[in-house]
Amino acid sequence: KEIVMRSPGRFEMPFGCDREPFSNDEIINNGVLLRIVYSLFSGDDYYMCNMSIVNATPDSADQGWHADGGHINLQAHEESHCFNVFVPLVDVDAALGPTELRPGSHYLTRNLEPRMLAAKARGKLRKPAMPLLRAGDALLFDYRILHRGRANNSDIDRPILVMTFAKRTF
Repeated sequence: KEIVMRSPGRFEMPFGCDREPFSNDEIINNGVLLRIVYSLFSGDDYYMCNMSIVNATPDSADQGWHADGGHINLQAHEESHCFNVFVPLVDVDAALGPTELRPGSHYLTRNLEPRMLAAKARGKLRKPAMPLLRAGDALLFDYRILHRGRANNSDIDRPILVMTFAKRTF
């Protein structure tokens, strides 16, 4: 129904979670994924609030660092209320532009600029991680973590299935 350009050469196509080509039943009833979601949310009631394909075309540039969402409580850090599952649909090597994450930054995004500066000054700012994934692997991360898609320096598209799960209270 809709294709959104997230940045030059990077497009997102959302799917209704109950419509083709994907079915909630096929994905949410996946035993491995269900156990992970149940474990991360301590059994709380949850739902899939987003499913989309994000495609980085050849020569797309690095994305800016961003978090997909904010904190529920700005006064204190709380456990995860929402997380992403990225599943590459092709093998992703460095040339294809993997997803880069800033480990631990979900604590810092509550008040990003001063917390990042303080973490850097104390030597607590962790180096970015950039896992290279094979088609069908899954990368799970907190909705609040800083991440970005790296530049696609190849001659093929890099499509990724994105699923976002949240507690029903979110």
